[in-house]
Amino acid sequence: MALNDEVRSYWEQEACGTPEIVVGKFEKFSREWFEQVENHRYQVEPFIHSVAQFHRYQSKRILEVGVGAGTDHLQWARAGAECYGVDLTDEAIETTQRRLETYKFHSNLKRINAEVLPFEDNFFDVVYSWGVIHHTEHP
Repeated sequence: MALNDEVRSYWEQEACGTPEIVVGKFEKFSREWFEQVENHRYQVEPFIHSVAQFHRYQSKRILEVGVGAGTDHLQWARAGAECYGVDLTDEAIETTQRRLETYKFHSNLKRINAEVLPFEDNFFDVVYSWGVIHHTEHP
C-alpha cells in the first residue's frame, strides 16, 4: 500500500484532533464538540496564533493544505479571509464543512491529494499547512 493510501486510511477513522479523549461524550459535530477540539488544540499548541497571524489576512485568498478538524480553518474564516482548503480525507472535509456551517462561515473545500493541486500559480495570497506535509509520500 502506498504511503498516501495508508495516511488516508488512518485519518478517515477520525479527523486529526478529534479523539474521544479530547471531545469527551459530546455529540459529534455539535458546537460543544467543536469547542472542545479548539480549546484542546490551542492549549497544546498555543503558539499557532502567533505563527499563523490569522488576523493579518482579512480579504486575502488562503489555501490550507490539510484542514483536519477545521480548527485553524475557522480562524482564517473569522479573520475575514477568502478560504480554500484541501485534505486527503472525506472525514476532514466533512468535519471542516460542518464546523464552518456551525459558525456561519463558508470555504471552498476539496478532497484531493495535495501533491497535485488544481489551482493556477499565484492564485493564493497565503498557503498554510500545519503538521501535514511530513505525512505525504512526495512532499
